[in-house]
Amino acid sequence: MELTQLFPDVIDQSQEKNYYQKVRELKEAELEEIAFGTDITKRVESIEAYFAEMIKPASFDGAGSIERGYELQFEETCHFLSKHTNKDPKKLSVKEFYSLLKYIENKGSSDA
Repeated sequence: MELTQLFPDVIDQSQEKNYYQKVRELKEAELEEIAFGTDITKRVESIEAYFAEMIKPASFDGAGSIERGYELQFEETCHFLSKHTNKDPKKLSVKEFYSLLKYIENKGSSDA
């Protein structure tokens, strides 16, 4: 399976080749250390720095944070569900909440 399928937010197609090249360099350095006892510390640090730069951590505070996004999405979903039931969606159990979503989804696809 391609890395773009596993990590689409981290690796785009243009970075995939570079990623595999760095993995190869890392493995070659490790083999060199095993075979010849070479100190590979600086090479490994450089390669690990490359991998660390690929990761784009998400923000969990502020206006554009993930937490705020989840809160807004939950409120929008509750508003949507309130149109389809006489119960307060915020007072539904988790099972009821997702069962209702699934029911509406299935009903919508069967009406199409």
